[in-house]
Amino acid sequence: MTAGVWPAGLRLRRRAEPGGLAPVSVLLLHGMGGGVGNWDALTVLLTPHIEVWDVRLPWAIGADQAWARSAAVTHWVADPVNRIRVLTGRGPDVIIAHSFAANLVLEMLAGLGGLELCNSIPVVLISPFCRGTRADLGWPSIIPSMKSCFSRFEEEIRLRRGSRVSDDIRKKMVQRAFELMGAYPPLRFYQTYLRTAELGLEELTAPMLIVGGGGDIDAAVQSVSVLGRRIPHARTHIIDGCGHFPMTERPAGLACLIEDFIDGIGPQPRSARHREMLT
Repeated sequence: MTAGVWPAGLRLRRRAEPGGLAPVSVLLLHGMGGGVGNWDALTVLLTPHIEVWDVRLPWAIGADQAWARSAAVTHWVADPVNRIRVLTGRGPDVIIAHSFAANLVLEMLAGLGGLELCNSIPVVLISPFCRGTRADLGWPSIIPSMKSCFSRFEEEIRLRRGSRVSDDIRKKMVQRAFELMGAYPPLRFYQTYLRTAELGLEELTAPMLIVGGGGDIDAAVQSVSVLGRRIPHARTHIIDGCGHFPMTERPAGLACLIEDFIDGIGPQPRSARHREMLT
């Protein structure tokens, strides 16, 4: 098997290098309006024994939004997991998912829609969303919070592109992203968000690390705490001063958290070097 682009946008991004540590394969799943480029800064910092897969999901920025016309969306996450199993004879050892994709992974773990992940597979959820109440949200509250959430893309663009893009161009890029997105993807986002209150998260036993940014919107920061309370075996970590994209804003610190989690030690830093990267 050689590296390259697999069907449905699945890609073996980096092979594990031989060495003293057993290889570990991870699958990276980006959030709504994101893309595989969101993982660039993080991937280069992960230790060489970690094999990295990624996939361009249908909710990538600039993609055809026809996927969102159907309320059944969890299969878009199940498909790359199953394809890796077919290609390699084993599933990914760890799934790392951001935002909207993180919520779909939760739904799969909970067996929603008849799609299930092995309940023992470790997962890292980055900036997920979770409702602490079953009360419905009205549209007057949805629209402002949706704008607040997606306005974070401007900061993510600034971090990835640096000074090559002016403030004015960044604003136009975000505005264009809103225009391309249309109405259905935000609807699917909020339906997924609301369903978290109904999921049997208390029954989950898969090893889980949940990471959020302390500077993210309030709903996202609070979601990390809510999930930590509802999922008995989940470990949570808030990165101070970080927004919605820890893999772009604090890639070194996030890499340390992921490696500690994979090593079975937990989200606490293993060394002074890790402590420095997390600050």
